[in-house]
Amino acid sequence: MRSEEESQSIESSPSAGKIRNFKGTSLNEQLDSGLKLQADLLGILLRFRRFRVALQSDIAKMFLQVGLREEDRDVCRFLWRKDGP
Repeated sequence: MRSEEESQSIESSPSAGKIRNFKGTSLNEQLDSGLKLQADLLGILLRFRRFRVALQSDIAKMFLQVGLREEDRDVCRFLWRKDGP
């Protein structure tokens, strides 16, 4: 256990759903929830266990072979810095 002198103070921050702007809406109300991009992990694990054999592949070499429409190419670019990550 720490003594009170060693402990750190805790600052609470309000939830984004509770703070309202001058128009009376919260940040959570303004954000578009959109589609769920992450797959349901439980569903993935249950489907994985259905079969006796599992397959794995490396698509790194295939990635550049996929054809993209001209207007979609900008969103598939990687940004690299000269000094590395």
